[in-house]
Amino acid sequence: MDEDRQIRFLISPFFFYFSLLWWAFASSQTHNWLSSLKVGDLKDTLAIVAALGAATLPLGYSIGTIGILVLRLCFWVRTKLFPDAERQIYEAWLSPDAFGRVVTKLGAPLEKRSSLLYAAASYDHGLLAEGIHKWLMRRWNAFFIAFNSAFSLLISLAVVPIRAIYTGSLHRTPGYQYYGLLWCWFVTNLLLIVVLSLTAYFAWRETMGMLEFQTRRKAFSMRQ
Repeated sequence: MDEDRQIRFLISPFFFYFSLLWWAFASSQTHNWLSSLKVGDLKDTLAIVAALGAATLPLGYSIGTIGILVLRLCFWVRTKLFPDAERQIYEAWLSPDAFGRVVTKLGAPLEKRSSLLYAAASYDHGLLAEGIHKWLMRRWNAFFIAFNSAFSLLISLAVVPIRAIYTGSLHRTPGYQYYGLLWCWFVTNLLLIVVLSLTAYFAWRETMGMLEFQTRRKAFSMRQ
C-alpha cells in the first residue's frame, strides 16, 4: 500500500477514537472503571491501547472501503434518478465538452462516456505536467481524508447509541448531568461532521474544476 493511501486510512480512525473517548467521558460507568483501576491493572489497559494501535490501519481501511461504496451508490442513484443527465462518477466529473477534449488529446476520440474513469485517469497520470498532477493528488487526498473522517464520526453516532441501548446504560445512569454531556457529545460530533463534509466537498469540487480547466488550455505542458 502506497504512502498516500496509508495517510488516508490512518487519520479517520482517530476521529472515531475521539468520538468514543468523548462518549466514555460522559459515561459514569467509565469513570467508575477508571477509578477502580489498580497498579496491576495497568498492563491490561496498555494491552487494550496496543490493540487499538494495531487495529488503526485495518479500521481505517474498512471505513474507507465502506465510504467508497457509499459514494458509488450515491452516484449510481443519481444516474437512475436523472437518466437524461450525463453519466458522472465520484472519481471524475467532466462536462461533455471536457470529456471530448480529453479523449481527443489521448488519441481515442471514439470512446464513449462509459470510459470516463479511464480517460480521466489516463489524462491526469499520463499527459498533465508533474506539478499539476501533484496538485490534483493533494486536493484528492484532502477530499478523501475529510470524507473518511466525517464518515467515521457518522459511524460512531450509530455505534454508541446502539451499544448504550443494548447494554441498558441509558437506563442505569440517571441524572441530568449525564444526559447533558451526552447531548454535548452529539452536538460536537455533528459540528465536526458538517465541517469535515464541507471541507471534503470543496476539495472534491476544486479537484474536478482543475481537471476540467486543464482540458480548456490550448497549450499545456505534457509529462515527459
